[in-house]
Amino acid sequence: MKNTAMKRHFILPVLAMMLSQLSASGQGYLPMVYPQQQTAVGQARLSLKDSVYTLSNDLLSASFVHRDGTLRFAGSPEMNLLPGTELFQFSLGAEGQLTRKASELLLDTLYTESLVGSETAVKGAEHFDGKALVARFVYGTNPALQLTWRAVLRDGSHYLRTELDIEALRNTRMHDIVPMMYDVDVRSAGSAPRVSGNTRGAVLVSDQLFAGLETPMGLNTSTAEPLSDGYQTVGQWNWTWTPTSWQQAEAAAIPARVGEVGYTYPDVVLNSRSVTLSEPGRLTVEFQYTSGSHRMNLCGVDLVDANGNVVASDYHFGYTGGQKSQNTYTFNVPHSGTFTLRFFGETKTETVTSSGNITVKLEVESSETGETQDVVSIRGTWSRNVSITAGTTWHVSSVVGMVGQGQQRRSFLAYSERERAVPWRPMPVYISWYELNIDRNNDPEYTTNMNISQCVDVMQQWKQKFFDKYNTGVEAFVWDDGWDQYGTWTFNKNFPNGFQEADEVARQMGSGIGAWLGPVGGYGQSGNYRRQYWNGKGGMQLSNPDYYQTFWDACKYMIDHYDFRFFKFDGISAQFSATGPDSGTTGEENAEAIINLEDQVRRQLKPDIFFNTTVGTWASPFWFHFTDAVWRQENDYGTIGNNSIDRENWITYRDRLVYQNFVQNAPLCPINTLMTHGFILSTHGNVSKNQGYQAVLREMRCAFACGSGMVELYNDYSLMNSINNGKLWADLAECIQWQREQADVLPDIHWVGGNPWDGTQANVYGWAAWNGLKSVLTLRNGSNASQTFRTTLRQALDIPSSVTGSIVLSKAFKVQNALNGLSEGQPIDIDQTLTLTLPGSTVFVFNGIDGNQVGLHDVGAPSPAQHQQTTPAYDLSGRRKAGQKKGLYIQNGEKYFKSANF
Repeated sequence: MKNTAMKRHFILPVLAMMLSQLSASGQGYLPMVYPQQQTAVGQARLSLKDSVYTLSNDLLSASFVHRDGTLRFAGSPEMNLLPGTELFQFSLGAEGQLTRKASELLLDTLYTESLVGSETAVKGAEHFDGKALVARFVYGTNPALQLTWRAVLRDGSHYLRTELDIEALRNTRMHDIVPMMYDVDVRSAGSAPRVSGNTRGAVLVSDQLFAGLETPMGLNTSTAEPLSDGYQTVGQWNWTWTPTSWQQAEAAAIPARVGEVGYTYPDVVLNSRSVTLSEPGRLTVEFQYTSGSHRMNLCGVDLVDANGNVVASDYHFGYTGGQKSQNTYTFNVPHSGTFTLRFFGETKTETVTSSGNITVKLEVESSETGETQDVVSIRGTWSRNVSITAGTTWHVSSVVGMVGQGQQRRSFLAYSERERAVPWRPMPVYISWYELNIDRNNDPEYTTNMNISQCVDVMQQWKQKFFDKYNTGVEAFVWDDGWDQYGTWTFNKNFPNGFQEADEVARQMGSGIGAWLGPVGGYGQSGNYRRQYWNGKGGMQLSNPDYYQTFWDACKYMIDHYDFRFFKFDGISAQFSATGPDSGTTGEENAEAIINLEDQVRRQLKPDIFFNTTVGTWASPFWFHFTDAVWRQENDYGTIGNNSIDRENWITYRDRLVYQNFVQNAPLCPINTLMTHGFILSTHGNVSKNQGYQAVLREMRCAFACGSGMVELYNDYSLMNSINNGKLWADLAECIQWQREQADVLPDIHWVGGNPWDGTQANVYGWAAWNGLKSVLTLRNGSNASQTFRTTLRQALDIPSSVTGSIVLSKAFKVQNALNGLSEGQPIDIDQTLTLTLPGSTVFVFNGIDGNQVGLHDVGAPSPAQHQQTTPAYDLSGRRKAGQKKGLYIQNGEKYFKSANF
């Protein structure tokens, strides 16, 4: 039946306000619950009047004027974008000495397109019809380049996209491309766009709009940014080193990531200093050689607090001597205090005979800004300092969109879910790294490496103990480092039939399979073997065409021969904690190569493949246009905090990195699909040794409640069978079923509370999501002691100011203690202050439903008479639905809920 109460309570006030403000001023758009706004925004239109083409809907418009053989942007009043800017420009030559603007090129063709949506499309936006303006340009009298530009607006969109295809007709040396060029009328807008985030590919955002190139490689800039690089020095230390300053590091003192860089005991030396830092900020450590017969070879710097916790680090190989490379180490300091700053060198290459200077600077964000500007220019630059070869086409795109009042995150998220490669989806996967691979994948003859019999044994246990018993499965069984012939990405002798036997067992459970591949070779000795294979063959880097083809062939083989669903691409750069690609053109092109490979696999082989692109990625939201998950940064496993249970300190370590690198430093990057390293229950490797049932259960629930669609399950079946008489299998089934049942709300997941570890204490924090009808709320106390947390549901769920009402919360899991201060099963006004007391080492997960929906959400599907099929129905991922399954749908601007399949 139609939910008139919900319509009156939520939909009508929001949409009426939105449309009235639109007609009055073109401002105040409030995209709140995706995709409810789509019906009100309306269909895309394209008109032509007096040589002006206008793309528009009921929300926004963007015009382009065709005069004197040129095409220019003619403005967007709703987004306060001024007319007159170029569509794009590019620079040629090794130094970019020749620049050409769109207006200087031959406009060969100009036409319009009607885009037809497809119900079977994988990308959310492609479900919707739309309009496009297309212009084809030619560069050069003996044409070197053909450029096809498009402006695209699809139905229900609160943003405009532009696309640029650059086709080389002959080899051409490029330098950079600027596909996004807008001028913002700050006087009308009331605020200026600035960079939101500390990474390459960060978003430009203001109170009114967001913008950026749709690639993590984009350099998005605004003239409203500070005059300096954005930082000012608040502390500096100058030290020297001599050969005697360095001592051999004890094996236990060498961080695991230094080992992954390639250096272990006894080839690591250590030098340390005590330093007192007055405030949080960015710490840079630069090494400068002064004398000695050998250069200084470095492999990392980290910061250790008084409790022995590594609170910040940068582990990578660098050196300084007659020449230098990557001799500066940079990381973010999360809090003030007195620390030990540790410097790591390596003696595997050569002994330490050098002396030099170490300069350490603590920098904080500068408050210095430029003069107040009436007009701010925003640009998106794509650095491509290489030749584009004849017959090759490069593709780049950009977006500019509208921000709802007080809803920057949700406005950008609504766009992101429509335009990412695949919308959010549940993806729990078993990964074999700890159970079958770690420390057993380095045999030069593969004798002790993982074999197919071990893989099948694991799967049979999952079938018997999990699938057969609980009718629940994982999406894929992923085989980690150890299956391959070193260097060729083909199968070694332990897999005579490839993954055939594993694929057959997976199909019995409705699951697929996946595999780990290391684009730059992986880690440890097996990584060295792979890289040695490519010595003298152009190197093991994807910018090497021969290696790129080998890597592509491996991907194609997997997809062609198995029910293959998941790739784990581990290591795309040398960086331990990345904010962008490796330095230089080679670093950029290696990153461009993995982006291109993922894009082409989706286009040519399997559009809905799940890519987990791990170490070397960074917190740019535009990664999700190509991959599905990115790495949270730093160690696979670690501990931080003062809890007496090491598993609690592991959860705190993992979540602190998400808070630091995403919530704080890249606030518009969605956290709904991060690789956090999920759930680890293993006797192998340096992981938690606590096997207490309750602690393990808390970690498992956190791995799902954090909202990441991909949950990595690194769990040994022997422990699953033995702990609490095998009860963990049932708990895992309950978690997976919960994730799937909440798939319509979890895409909105966002952070609640404070820093999991601020340097002195563990604070209450968690995750929440809201879609107007449903919500989820999770709170965790990682401290030993009880703590009080105060909030309102409006604050925790990020509910817009225009919405009023109540929410009813209930336990997400059958067995969960009551939370002191929270009333379950009865409406809670969203503005009521809640004083919640969480005992030490606890996690609480709740499901929520709009207070007006109690007693109404189970009434079943509307009858045809009650709900005319006059417009398509959508689920909350923006996919058109025929309405055959139970769930929440949007149709004719109204919500309705089916409680059963029909």
